[in-house]
Amino acid sequence: MQKTTDAGETWSLVVIDPTPGNPIIFESVFFTSANVGYIGGWCGAVLIKTVDGGSNWVNKDSLAIAQLYDI
Repeated sequence: MQKTTDAGETWSLVVIDPTPGNPIIFESVFFTSANVGYIGGWCGAVLIKTVDGGSNWVNKDSLAIAQLYDI
């Protein structure tokens, strides 16, 4: 995933691997503020959260029977 902090002038790589060894397909990203955001996906469905503007992400839930297409 890529991250910008200057309205898209420059971008940096952020590695997100909430379930090592399993491919994750990210479907939706939603930020409630400049620092707090969520990503939903599937392939061992995930809901991950950041509280530092996307620098670090934490797996909030693993939903083995669900696919998250939108947040």
